[in-house]
Amino acid sequence: MRSATVNVPTWRGWLVLGVLGVVFLVLVVHGIHPFLAPTDPKGEGYLVVEGWLHDDAVPVVLSWFGRGKYQSIVTTGGNLSRGSLLVDYGSFAKLAAETLIRAGVPSELVKPVPAQAVFRNRTYSSAVAVKDWLSHAGVVGARLDVVTSGAHARRSRLLFEMALGADVDVGIIALPPTAYDHDAWWRTSSGVRTVIGETIAYLYAKILFWP
Repeated sequence: MRSATVNVPTWRGWLVLGVLGVVFLVLVVHGIHPFLAPTDPKGEGYLVVEGWLHDDAVPVVLSWFGRGKYQSIVTTGGNLSRGSLLVDYGSFAKLAAETLIRAGVPSELVKPVPAQAVFRNRTYSSAVAVKDWLSHAGVVGARLDVVTSGAHARRSRLLFEMALGADVDVGIIALPPTAYDHDAWWRTSSGVRTVIGETIAYLYAKILFWP
């Protein structure tokens, strides 16, 4: 029997493959965060703020609200994971609403929409709560912009689109992360954990998650 012949690259071939691999890695490292954190606002309708955002996000939210043609700010989020015994707000949605009111937004323009208490798929649960609120308010064909933090943005928009359906036009606003530099996320453990975690979570939502 003749022995099988296995062709392998020459050293020049291995060099080319190595260079291509490095280039691909650099492109992924520098391109993954902009992919996960798009900003593509509609600029009108409702400004939906995820209630778990850091306090540093408040001035940015106010800026976006001031420059857009929004009817109101809708705050989302489930039960507080800690501190609920010390404050009068049982959910991230109500806590974020009161924060924005104290920052100067008229109370009649802020609508807290708490989500059901769940252990997973919390963003989707918040999106369903917004859908129910729009339905009860008799709003049809709404436009809204979801405000969230950094690398969470693409997944937030995907899950809101899943929950709200084709009749609602969903935009997204990704605020700069506060725990790491988004232009050099790989230099901190927080940035690495966030980007890797959000990449996996987005792929799960895109491929495996069924509402």
